Amino acid sequence: MKTVFTNILILFFLCSLSTGYEYKKEITAFGDKDYPPHEFIDSSGKPSGFNVDLLKAVAKEMGFKVKITLCDWKLARESLEKGKCDVLTGMYYSPERDKLVDFSVPHSYVSGAVFVKNNSHIKSIQRIKNKKVLVQEKDILHDYAINHKFSNIIAVDTPETSIIKLSKGDYDCALLARAQGLYLINKLKINNIRVLDKPLFTTEYCFAVTDKNIRLLARLDEGLRIVKVKGIYRQLYDKWFGILEPEPFPFRKFIKYSLLVISPFLLVILFSFAWVKTLNKKVAQKTAELQEEIAERKKIEIALRASEEKHRVLIENMNEAVYYMSIPDGNYIYLSKKIDAVFGYKMENFTNKILLIKDIIHPEFLDYFYVEWNNLINGIVSPSYTYKIIDSEGKERWIHQNNAGIYGEDGKITGIIGCCENITDQVKVQEERESLINKLEEQNEELERFTYTVSHDLKSPLTTVQGFVNLLKNEIGKNCYGNSIQYLERISNSTNKMYNMLCELLEFSRLGRVNNTKTTFNFRDLIAEVIDSLSIEIRGKKPNFIIDQEFPDICADRIRITEVMVNLIENAIKFTSNNSQPEIEIGNRKNDHETIFFVRDNGIGIDQKYKTKIFELFSKLDPSTCGNGVGLSIVKRIVELNGGRIWIESELNRGTTFFFTLPASEMKENKINH
Repeated sequence: MKTVFTNILILFFLCSLSTGYEYKKEITAFGDKDYPPHEFIDSSGKPSGFNVDLLKAVAKEMGFKVKITLCDWKLARESLEKGKCDVLTGMYYSPERDKLVDFSVPHSYVSGAVFVKNNSHIKSIQRIKNKKVLVQEKDILHDYAINHKFSNIIAVDTPETSIIKLSKGDYDCALLARAQGLYLINKLKINNIRVLDKPLFTTEYCFAVTDKNIRLLARLDEGLRIVKVKGIYRQLYDKWFGILEPEPFPFRKFIKYSLLVISPFLLVILFSFAWVKTLNKKVAQKTAELQEEIAERKKIEIALRASEEKHRVLIENMNEAVYYMSIPDGNYIYLSKKIDAVFGYKMENFTNKILLIKDIIHPEFLDYFYVEWNNLINGIVSPSYTYKIIDSEGKERWIHQNNAGIYGEDGKITGIIGCCENITDQVKVQEERESLINKLEEQNEELERFTYTVSHDLKSPLTTVQGFVNLLKNEIGKNCYGNSIQYLERISNSTNKMYNMLCELLEFSRLGRVNNTKTTFNFRDLIAEVIDSLSIEIRGKKPNFIIDQEFPDICADRIRITEVMVNLIENAIKFTSNNSQPEIEIGNRKNDHETIFFVRDNGIGIDQKYKTKIFELFSKLDPSTCGNGVGLSIVKRIVELNGGRIWIESELNRGTTFFFTLPASEMKENKINH
């Protein structure tokens, strides 16, 4: 009953571990080439033995293939501990070994035994510690001899060597598994060796897997249970160990001995019956708990599968190609379907060629590749790469790749995940854009030079015209003819107006070509100087100024920024002249990346449809006002040359606010209160 309960627990545990995981289709197994009848190379050179047949039966039931290699036991054991194989076909359990590898449920129980010559005086195991003891190197009995401090241990390569040397040589005993020793004695037809009745120990004989390979362990455990339930295990056991089973007691002798002990056993049976009833209740309770746990695990597994499917669909439908490469060997472990569209190479090109990227990268970027590859091997992962490749058709492609490093428990890099995008079209557009910008800048510079030349050259004939007008006025003044003087005045006024316009146009053209040295100054000090310079205009209009107490220090072209404030304040004075209580507010506010300055008035306001037109050259909304319509154009040009922007907010008859900015990089952090 206890065995049944244990099997049920194992079944539920293994089922819960084995679901929801995509296992390897083929595993590699190592074993001892000379450890009959458990495992050995037969006369045809193929792996044979109980362990070999059992592992094949388990693999068949669990639906995976197994490749079995038998070699020296020392090599087989080291291969598992170093992860060069998945499983050992047979290994004795011990707490020391359990620290290095993981063990399946035992597929058999093996007794360690002492084999001596028939004429040996050794009667018990207590008398062999100081004897010449033969053991197989790295075997569990070798560990036993070392742990029990045997003084004269002779380690050999195979159990068969132990039996042969004991039979022929000057040795006292050999330590082997009981069934194995009897098998070898029978196989080699040796008749001068016997086995002591009392075993050294009885231990579990199991499959062994690499440390923490729980999923493979679960498959092996479940497979063992299945082959036992189907009777396959019994068939294999009889095949290899049936000849070693002792003869059963004769029936009469069995009856005789049974009668001697039947009375005590009746008491034990009665006690066991009561114990079984109690155990059944506990089994039922534990079974219910396990069923509840299994149901919960199934819910988690379903959710996990749904999540995995969602992420798989997401990755496969991205425009970018995603890959996972192992480091440092450069193998492509995973490639998404878009790899062909992005790189111009098929998926098999990547999987069949280690580190394919090295072969397809453009020669211009080969040094860049080697630098970044060395960084990767040393665990330094750049957030992104941008590089050029040659695709399978010989065409150039630009690739932008975002990266994420994968690290092991020891902190060393084990792989890199790359998300790659073909940016060839974007690069071409950017190159064309830069070419157009350069061409436009050249044309603007040429236009500015032309404007400067025309403005400068036209001033000279206007000066001449004005001079001759003055001479005519003097001449005609003596003998006035009709409206001659009035006409000359109109010519003079028009000439002066055109001269002023050319001067302002010349000044405007200088803004892009002549740069003054930037200095650091406090903006409130500049405002005070501007207001002082406009004292005559202010005295006539008497506006009320509201000025913030706190302004930042700025590093800019002070002369040009002064022009900005003069124009804006003059503009505010001009358009509040009809207000009985003119008011002008000057202030600032700061956001994350820039400082915004403003000049606000309560004047006549501007219709929103003209909010951009007012910054156009020679644009005047009211022809009756003084000026040539260049001032705000100059303001806009100066602000933009200093890396800022300017705009207005206004409503008719409710005033206007001019806003302009300077970049945060132009600002000093300290502020001065005035």
